[in-house]
Amino acid sequence: MFVTARAWAGDVGGRIVLPVNFRPVVEESKSFWRVENGVVPVLASLRDPRGSMVVLLEGADGKVEPPAVAPAMVLREGGLWPAVLPVVVGTTVEFRNEDRPSHSLYADGAERGAFEPQPLAPGARRSHTFRTPGAQQIRSAELAHIRAIVLVLGTQMFSSVDDAGAFKIAGVPTGRYSLRVWYAGSYVHGQPIDVPAEGPVTVEVHLLPR
Repeated sequence: MFVTARAWAGDVGGRIVLPVNFRPVVEESKSFWRVENGVVPVLASLRDPRGSMVVLLEGADGKVEPPAVAPAMVLREGGLWPAVLPVVVGTTVEFRNEDRPSHSLYADGAERGAFEPQPLAPGARRSHTFRTPGAQQIRSAELAHIRAIVLVLGTQMFSSVDDAGAFKIAGVPTGRYSLRVWYAGSYVHGQPIDVPAEGPVTVEVHLLPR
């Protein structure tokens, strides 16, 4: 008996284009830094919102496999980076403190009971395996403005997006998929996409105004 292997198209990549009046989600913080001139509020950064988006393809067959090397989320310069870390179910994420003060990180979501506040001294690290699909918000018990998201997915076909809107999903089999864009807790775009037997595939994704 002969088994025909599913053809691979290679990469699916492209760019996300924002409308002129796209309103990014900005969360106000109640944290404050004490400086010589007094006390000033900590404000959200004005980086391009596309740097906090994730592109994924739904409709792929097969089970997900966590990576052999744990991805990292790093405390640095009063922030947690990357702001959004997409992973598959069962992935172990390493949290490293490269900041000067200690921080107690915890998950504010479905993983909260399993990922409780634990002091993380400068230079220290801790790991956690994410088993619940969805957006898991990671926060600091000391500073409310320090927050990031581990986006736990049920598909291997995903990509982070850079501040210029570029993304790339490698090794996509031929077939028809639904391309979706996740941003700030919800999916803000969806469209069908056909991946032929020969790639790569390039697509320009135009988001609607928010």
